[in-house]
Amino acid sequence: MRRSVTRQIVPLPAIDPSVVRCCTPDVDLAATFCERASEVGMHVVRTTSGICTERVAELVGNVATRLGIAHPKLIIDLQLAERAALCATLADRATVLDPHDGDDALFAADIGITSVEAAVAETGSLVSVSGQEGWRSTSLLPVVHIAIVRAAQIVPDLYDLFESRLPKRIPTAITLISGPSKTADIEGILITGVHGPREVYVIVVDK
Repeated sequence: MRRSVTRQIVPLPAIDPSVVRCCTPDVDLAATFCERASEVGMHVVRTTSGICTERVAELVGNVATRLGIAHPKLIIDLQLAERAALCATLADRATVLDPHDGDDALFAADIGITSVEAAVAETGSLVSVSGQEGWRSTSLLPVVHIAIVRAAQIVPDLYDLFESRLPKRIPTAITLISGPSKTADIEGILITGVHGPREVYVIVVDK
């Protein structure tokens, strides 16, 4: 004779965000984000909207020179506001691949340039959402990832992220990027870039 078992789900106790928050809304969010992003291994550049395209193009040139790549191949986020301007500025210095060309284009790219959905000051994290015209692989497959963050996109912590910055419609994926990929699975030796880019650059656009 089978016995029925009734299980009751006990809700977790409520957490008061003010008790656990390490970054309050009254701090300089852009400065805090830049500091934390640097601490987790990202290279941070601050600029303004008027010269953002020039700064990104300059960074692409510097990275390519350091890596010994004469004519780098780029994948640029289709949703990036500066995409057309970057394509024009870099036309004679790089090859911009079309993400619609599939895996061959994505795996061939040396540098991926993307926008972000938000950034978290407390952890120095980039928040990327994918779906429709936004490919997660644009930030994961190239050796170098360059992300453009607007100062207005920076939230104090994860509470604010889930409360106010994420789209109401659930995206295909939400990725939090806190520095370049790292692993120490093999003999406890820390290796960078195994599961993603070896280098992450963040362009913080103040206004």
